[in-house]
Amino acid sequence: MLGPGPEHKEILWDFLGKNDMDIMLKNQGDKKAAQTHWSATIKSRRLALTPSYLCAPSNLLTTQKTPKFQYYLMDDEDRKHIAFFQNFLTANEWEERCYSHMGTIGNFVKSVREIMNSDDEEQVEKRYYIRSVPFENEQRVFADEIYELLPLIPCRGLMNTARAAELQDIWKQHGAHVYTTISLAELDLIFEDFKLDKTKVTATNYLCPTGGTVSSAIDCLWS
Repeated sequence: MLGPGPEHKEILWDFLGKNDMDIMLKNQGDKKAAQTHWSATIKSRRLALTPSYLCAPSNLLTTQKTPKFQYYLMDDEDRKHIAFFQNFLTANEWEERCYSHMGTIGNFVKSVREIMNSDDEEQVEKRYYIRSVPFENEQRVFADEIYELLPLIPCRGLMNTARAAELQDIWKQHGAHVYTTISLAELDLIFEDFKLDKTKVTATNYLCPTGGTVSSAIDCLWS
């Protein structure tokens, strides 16, 4: 639990727009390249973002095993942790253990805490990235990412765990959280309700190389 900080309403979202980054897409002729073979360089921060899929063995992604790997954004520090895991494992061992280390954002954070011998989220300096896509006159984020992040992001005060469980149950019904998007304004209310620390999160716009709309982003992930 974090100590007292600025009032929630005083904290603005850290937002990266499409003009803040250069996206590089490799394997232009490959239909799946938009999922796995790209990187985004943030011009002003000496930072590069990549999809989690880029660090996973390609055969695990193509065989469509269950449970499926979660798609989330990783930065330079995250990839250093992946490299640390891989240094102690053979290629076959990494393939076998990859999902437990990074198959979901929750698995990844848990693994990082283990190598740092820490059960305290405050001692793991992790920045979380959520994808934002434009729809009409607002930015919207994917509910499945928020679903996974609710128990991971540090909170100020006591988290409303009952409300969090209720929201997760609603989204989980019939897989609704996979296809649902919510506005940044709605997300702001969720963070305020759960007392989550907004300073640990960056919203990133236009990180689907095939397009920047809600429909094109979903097509990018599920095609």
